[in-house]
Amino acid sequence: MKSLLLYIDVGDWNGRHNGQYPKIIEWDLEDNELPVNVSEGWGHGFGGGRFSLEDFISSEWFGWLQCPQSKWVTNILTNHDSMRDNIQSISRLLSKQSVDHCFDLPDNLLKILEISGIQFNKREI
Repeated sequence: MKSLLLYIDVGDWNGRHNGQYPKIIEWDLEDNELPVNVSEGWGHGFGGGRFSLEDFISSEWFGWLQCPQSKWVTNILTNHDSMRDNIQSISRLLSKQSVDHCFDLPDNLLKILEISGIQFNKREI
């Protein structure tokens, strides 16, 4: 799977399966039916799933994108008639704009995300 990181909240995640962190929203560039993947923790508190764009926009997780680091995603999904655009055009917009939006991630999480095929930029220190 090849996907873009749209949102992440590391919380108290320390590299193990410790509950409800990290919280991640990613956009699957290869899935036109269910392009949005949400992960709410990698341990006992796990929640999330895969969503169509329409279902994601009406889900509780869509609100996570209101944070400053991911507001650009909300703008694309709500201001470009996304419900009428095809998923490929939305994927192109997200890919193009993602290069201007960085995430500061711990090294251990960065390695895991790179292995899983998530594309993202991080700020150089």
